[in-house]
Parts: sequence; structure tokens; C-alpha cells
Amino acid sequence: MRIIKTRQRPGEWLSFGKNFDLGGGQPNLMGGGDFVAVGEREDGDLHIITWDGHGWEKKVIAYAGNKEVFNYTAANNYIIRHGARQR
Repeated sequence: MRIIKTRQRPGEWLSFGKNFDLGGGQPNLMGGGDFVAVGEREDGDLHIITWDGHGWEKKVIAYAGNKEVFNYTAANNYIIRHGARQR
């Protein structure tokens, strides 16, 4: 994944690139004011890349529960992850 953000000066761009395993299923790409997130549909891990004013930082919120299928939504400063158990 490559994320590119413009700086305050015209024509200046900052780039962040990272490869990571998104598990099975179709991942969900979301974004807000200063973040980009990718939610794993079947594994439940949530990869969050935030902008701290100087650069990008990545963290993972892991899921270690029962087998579920996940749906996500996001806006300015929040992410919602909802899981439904598979039968």
C-alpha cells in the first residue's frame, strides 16, 4: 500500500509505503482526517496508519476471538468494527 499526503507547501508530497498481510476475504479501505485504515474481512485485524504532523506511523489492532466476518466504517476521527459469527 502506498499513501501520499500533500504538505502545506504547494507541490510538496510525502509518501509512505508498506507491505502487509491482509488475510483472507476482501479488505476494507477507510480514511479520515489524519488516518488511513485497512480492515481484514475474515481475520479481524485492523491496520491503522496515522499522520502525526511530520510522518506516518502504522499500528495493528489484532483480533483474537471466535471466527467472524467483519464489517467496518470510518469517518473523521473514528473507526467502527462489527463482527458477525459465521455459522
